Amino acid sequence: MRIIKILILLFICAPLAAQTLNEALSGNTTLQVNTQTEEKQKQTTPLSSLGETEQVQSITVSRLPDIKLNEEVLTKTVFTYTVPQEIEQENELFLRGFATQALQFLTAKENPSSQAEAALILLQRRDYKNAQIALDKALKTKPQEPIYNLLQVWLYAAQGEVKKAQDTYNNMLFLTADFEYLASGKLALAQSYFDKGKFKEAGTILQDIYSNDPYKISHAIYLIARIYFKNGNKKAAKTLFEQALLHDESNYMPQLYLARAQYKLKEYIPSWQSYASLFILDGKNKEAAKYLQKLSKHIKGEQQDYLFYSRLNEMYIKNAETSENAPLKIGLYSAPSGVLTDITGFTFSTSSPYSIRDDKRGFILKADAFVAKNIIFDKENKGVHIQNKWGTYDFSTKNPFVIELENKKLSMLIKDPKADNIFATNLGDKELIGSLLVIPTDKGMQLINITSLEGTVAPLLTTALRGVRQQAVLEAMAIAIRTRLYNLVNLTEDFDFTIPDNVPEFNFGGNNMVSFLAQKAATATKNQVLMDADNELALAKIYKACGTVSEDGIKNTKTKIDFMPSALNIFKYMFSNPPADLLSAPKDPTAWSETKWIYSIPLKDIQTRLKQNYNIGKLKYFEVSDFSDTGRILSVRFVGTKGNAELPFKEANFVLSANTLRSNFFTFVPFKNEVLFIGSDTGLGSGICIAGAIGLASQNKNAKNILEYYYPSYKIGLWQQK
Repeated sequence: MRIIKILILLFICAPLAAQTLNEALSGNTTLQVNTQTEEKQKQTTPLSSLGETEQVQSITVSRLPDIKLNEEVLTKTVFTYTVPQEIEQENELFLRGFATQALQFLTAKENPSSQAEAALILLQRRDYKNAQIALDKALKTKPQEPIYNLLQVWLYAAQGEVKKAQDTYNNMLFLTADFEYLASGKLALAQSYFDKGKFKEAGTILQDIYSNDPYKISHAIYLIARIYFKNGNKKAAKTLFEQALLHDESNYMPQLYLARAQYKLKEYIPSWQSYASLFILDGKNKEAAKYLQKLSKHIKGEQQDYLFYSRLNEMYIKNAETSENAPLKIGLYSAPSGVLTDITGFTFSTSSPYSIRDDKRGFILKADAFVAKNIIFDKENKGVHIQNKWGTYDFSTKNPFVIELENKKLSMLIKDPKADNIFATNLGDKELIGSLLVIPTDKGMQLINITSLEGTVAPLLTTALRGVRQQAVLEAMAIAIRTRLYNLVNLTEDFDFTIPDNVPEFNFGGNNMVSFLAQKAATATKNQVLMDADNELALAKIYKACGTVSEDGIKNTKTKIDFMPSALNIFKYMFSNPPADLLSAPKDPTAWSETKWIYSIPLKDIQTRLKQNYNIGKLKYFEVSDFSDTGRILSVRFVGTKGNAELPFKEANFVLSANTLRSNFFTFVPFKNEVLFIGSDTGLGSGICIAGAIGLASQNKNAKNILEYYYPSYKIGLWQQK
């Protein structure tokens, strides 16, 4: 009952009355804002791929009055996921990327299962006419089948035939009372009414969704905010876009509209920051580039100081964890892709005496602690100068060189790094343990921290599990991170660096970025790793939130769900309610976005990102070209007027969403101007799930139990350097 009590409490406490939305529909509104922080201007947090961000300020919006949610409604699923025998061969063709051949066989059969499957595939291809022909055949045989009627609602909605969609939905009410069917149909209707500009009808349904369906909160409030925005109430819209981001910080479109609303309200610096977060995701975003330039006149001082970078004035580390037999090379200031950014200058100081050794000339100089020096890239001569406090050069070189501390337990501070593109990476200050390798390039310098693997576990754990306090979870993740690092050390022995510092898998903000609990967990599990019977290391990947079944076959619920992937089964799964015992269920019922998410992306944005890198003409449609055995998307085929492009999911995610789709497990419905993505969980669904580990810890499982759950064929052992 805890979930329901929290929901009811949220409904009672929210300050915006239902009639406010009705006023918004006519363009005449006022908005009451309830902030839980000071009323001064606030910075919003930039988006990043797969949701690695903090939340924005807390602002709440009310639901409809007299809400009474039934807990069973939110945890009971009625969908089944078997694949009928008569379509098994065609389905296998579809899953392996032969959709055209699969459609030929499916449409040739007269059974309703084949026709319904074909109808959804054709709908996703934007072939509405043939999708309707196939669905008519399925409905002729089984006119009262709820899933076929639901598919009809979506097909009409996608085409903008809202009256037909509404009539079909009304008829479906007599066929099923199940929450999943009705909630899915409401979403289709709301999206279709909104696209047609029928804001009153859309708003009524959206308010109902926001009141009753915790899995669709972010998308519902985003569309409500769009209604405010279109009707001229930019202040209300801004607040609601922030609310949408509060519920799902990875939702790309609210961030874009927030930037627009802030600009309209003359909040120029916050608008610049919001556009910057979009430009970091897509460096060719023309709108973001235009407004960054336009708003730059309002920036006083260095622009990068208005981004979300850490700034340090002193060194804190006095007794660092060191290990000579377990070195780790961290590539500093990487892009999210893992490529290192060329740094054009930085300042460094140390708390220990240090020496500098040139790769070819050997020992260069020795210096005392706490003496800051500037390292400057000479663009004309393609070399590097080390400048002292008097402004003269101690030495210059075109060779790689190493800054090495005498006392290995102390640290060095990298301050004010600069790059030609300040949006390429997080240019925050970093306190480092170990030595710093500086490699001159044609455009700047690449920086590599040669440090202790063991000493890096705690800072990586701190950023990966931000806000997690259960010691069992932290210890389990410490072992998983350590295992992953040792595995990568073995795989990248001949590479310049082992890990980059700014990718979804690893976010290294410096050795100063360590929480007490993370350090405690790292110390308690020192040298512990996951190994199989032959003492081989586990891959030990980590992702944030899991659905019912992971890519590794790990079930995160005791509820029996026999899921067999097909186009229609994946569609149904994305609208299913999570089981009551799902390990990754959030305590906050409005925080489902990591497990159940919905994003709406304009087709023109997809076309623009596709055109940037692939010459296939105007996009006709896209489709999945390869699925995993569990139904996850491995690659996507984009079909254009001049050719096709088949991309692995990582590249496809950029084209589809600027890398903001939370996972590779989703379905989609193309509307006239936008594509609606409906997905589940985060990441690639392989390894240990943070939210699931938290769920296990709440059942009094310890770190060993958690690791045994996710890695049943591995044991915990002590690492010994081979």
